[in-house]
Amino acid sequence: MIKSALFVIDFIQGIAIHGSCASYLQKHPEVIENTNTLICTMRCAQLPIYHIRLAFDNNYHGLPKYAPIAKKIKAQHLFQQHQSTTQFIPTINIMPTDNIINKTYGDVFHGNQLLTHLKKIAVDKIIFTGLSTDNAILNSANTAICHDFYVTIVHDACGAPTESAHQNALHIMQDRTASEIISTKKLLEDSFNL
Repeated sequence: MIKSALFVIDFIQGIAIHGSCASYLQKHPEVIENTNTLICTMRCAQLPIYHIRLAFDNNYHGLPKYAPIAKKIKAQHLFQQHQSTTQFIPTINIMPTDNIINKTYGDVFHGNQLLTHLKKIAVDKIIFTGLSTDNAILNSANTAICHDFYVTIVHDACGAPTESAHQNALHIMQDRTASEIISTKKLLEDSFNL
């Protein structure tokens, strides 16, 4: 039997409320609603949930030295763990029993031991939700497929800075890194008989 894990990516204030994806989420409130539905479903099924966020220590350990955005992040002291920008948005359903993972770049597996942990608990399938489709989700789906995970992208539980960025990323993943791209409703019907 396939064991699934849910990734809830970057629903943090610095991206979802005051950042690059704020406008998209205002136009598409169903992204948060659908993500919360999946969180509740996974919790009831006693499957692991990972709330993953961009968050750095004061010295920015783990931030790739030559990443184009690195200078700006450091110069403006962005996304430090103690700042409000790294706090999860209040509308996302997070519980103390959920896993909280910090990442240090646009890939959920960067700067942490998440891959090792997932293999240890025998996860086969990763269900992706969150922000942003054209960055963390796109990059992470590639890493996941390369490590032999079944990759599910829930298109109506993801968002990006713009609709075109979201659609372009889905198109790229459809041809390269996603085992399936599916709606919340279809995932619930197929995987949870709801």
